[in-house]
Amino acid sequence: MKRKIVTITFNDLSISWGPAVHYLELWDSFYNLFNDQYEIIGYAPYWENNSTIIPVKFKLNKIKVPNIPLVRQLYFDFILAFRLIKHRQDIVYIRMSSYSLLTFFTLKLLKIKPILELNGISAKDVESARKPSWYKKIVCWNEIKFLQQAKGSIAVSEGIEIFAKETSNAKTNTINNGIANSFFLEKQHILDSKIKIIYVGTFTPWDGAKYIPHLADQFPNIEFHMYGDGTLRKEIEANSPANIIFHGYVKYNQLKKIYCQFDAGIVIYEIERNDMKISSLKTLEYMATGLPIFTTDIPGQEFIKDNQIGMCIDIKNIKNEFEIFISKLDLFKENINHYRKVHKNDYSWDGVALKTEKFISEI
Repeated sequence: MKRKIVTITFNDLSISWGPAVHYLELWDSFYNLFNDQYEIIGYAPYWENNSTIIPVKFKLNKIKVPNIPLVRQLYFDFILAFRLIKHRQDIVYIRMSSYSLLTFFTLKLLKIKPILELNGISAKDVESARKPSWYKKIVCWNEIKFLQQAKGSIAVSEGIEIFAKETSNAKTNTINNGIANSFFLEKQHILDSKIKIIYVGTFTPWDGAKYIPHLADQFPNIEFHMYGDGTLRKEIEANSPANIIFHGYVKYNQLKKIYCQFDAGIVIYEIERNDMKISSLKTLEYMATGLPIFTTDIPGQEFIKDNQIGMCIDIKNIKNEFEIFISKLDLFKENINHYRKVHKNDYSWDGVALKTEKFISEI
């Protein structure tokens, strides 16, 4: 008889952002590997009337919520609390979100000890998002109570694992992000003489997009292409020179073909927000498609400088560092094409799924 795993995310899976990528890639791979042992039942809200960013192989229950930021979280939390009543005998796996109080109290009442997936630390997230103090108190309380109730936790970085172990006695492991095999299969296009750099992001206060206009202004002969959307996009676009081209939102399944039109990728992180070891999806996408990487020198990105597939830089010296990066671009391209071929299997979502199933089985 198959065991049931109830997997829960609080993100709309039709929007091309990191949480949706991780959730769908992981559980599709899990389904491929363990369909004979487990029945996977997913729950996710949606407020955009679009299909999921990739096809779903497992049973996914999509719950329509109002497209009002605070209300949609509360509404989904309310519906989910009632749905969990029928899953009291099943394995409950929750991708943690900012707050889900009704879900927590339902789990506690039914004596369900969930497995948590931790992709951040709430205190850091709400500070970066500049939320009010009362909101921060609720979110942090919610996170601590969930960790104390949990049977186990999976962190996507070692820094998050340390935080979880300080908060809870439950078993905790780090399982880093993966990358879809299809990214490795794309061929590099023939590029023109002008160097083109790509940035893909969400234009949040912590993702470093604000540094690119100043950088582009100092390198007028290089094109910088910005993909994505977010709260700071209009402000950044208004202060950008002509050699920055803004393309807006792009679907996840289109990214691998877009990457192949560029010479290198930029992914910049604020040190204050990323002082712990990270596992960057964007970095992996650049690597898999053969793009040399220009990034901040923060924990988790060491493999870039160690393997000479790009540069990890001090943001204070960004102009000089970028000049060196461009001068060594051909070397980085040669190195990264070798690296992506040798290490393809080390970064697969199948590997993430195998580690996830092992963790679940052990607890």
